[in-house]
Amino acid sequence: MAEGDVSASAAARAAASYLEHVNAGRDMRPLFAEDAVFLVVTGEVCEGREAIGTYFDGHLAATEPTLRARTIAADGDVAVMELELLVDGSRWHLAAADHFTVDGEGLITRLAVFGRPGRTWPDVSAPA
Repeated sequence: MAEGDVSASAAARAAASYLEHVNAGRDMRPLFAEDAVFLVVTGEVCEGREAIGTYFDGHLAATEPTLRARTIAADGDVAVMELELLVDGSRWHLAAADHFTVDGEGLITRLAVFGRPGRTWPDVSAPA
């Protein structure tokens, strides 16, 4: 799937909104269901919209990432998105794969983030 080419499924729309929110540093709470679960790349588990929002408040303030979708594969209420991170303002680096599950309203009910093996998260200073 080409960059920016997102299918019309609810999960693909949620993944694209997630990416937009992360890049803009916006409040993540509106994207998540009240009882959502977020499996962080570090192994931490955040349960509930407020806890997830609090996590992102701190994480986004500390990292200010610039991400783009390398691919998004979606089917109904599930989407998987490969994310690339802009490093040193000049090169894109495959950083993570995110697995989304959404409810009937298109809110994220489960998000699992998988990072590159052998990397300290969110340190991206090492060469790709």
